[in-house]
Amino acid sequence: IWVAMSTPFQANFFAPLIKALETEYQFLVTSRSHDNIFSILRAKDIDFVPVGKHGGKELPDKLQAYAQTIEEMIPIVRREKPDLLLTERWPEAVRVAFGFDIPSWTIFYDEREKHVNQMVFPMSSKVFVPKFYNLQDLYRNGGTDPEKIVWFNGFHTCYLKGEGPGK
Repeated sequence: IWVAMSTPFQANFFAPLIKALETEYQFLVTSRSHDNIFSILRAKDIDFVPVGKHGGKELPDKLQAYAQTIEEMIPIVRREKPDLLLTERWPEAVRVAFGFDIPSWTIFYDEREKHVNQMVFPMSSKVFVPKFYNLQDLYRNGGTDPEKIVWFNGFHTCYLKGEGPGK
């Protein structure tokens, strides 16, 4: 199982899952250099392969980082041959998984990042979504295939901080 993490939130989110399943499954963990994620993974004793970097605020810089990250990921994924990608919504990882015909499971985490969602969800095999959203919310965010949606009871962490819709 390939777990691709690009933010500290994702490291904290996926670490317990990896720890709970590491005796049953082999994991390939990739992470980009961004906002102390490497130190979080080390503290949680998660082995990872550093790949890519955050592109910053400017769109041309984001595009360049996107392309470079994909170039770095391709030989890793080709060598490791994962059966499944788990990621919150790392566009580069989802695009590489799509190119290798690897199913990708993503999470509808933040409706405020519409552009990222629109890049990721059309190529995702499954999109896990809290039940308080509706199909119209997903459609606006690139989730156009209801067959890919896995609804669940719950909410994501931005609601714990009062940052949900309408805030």
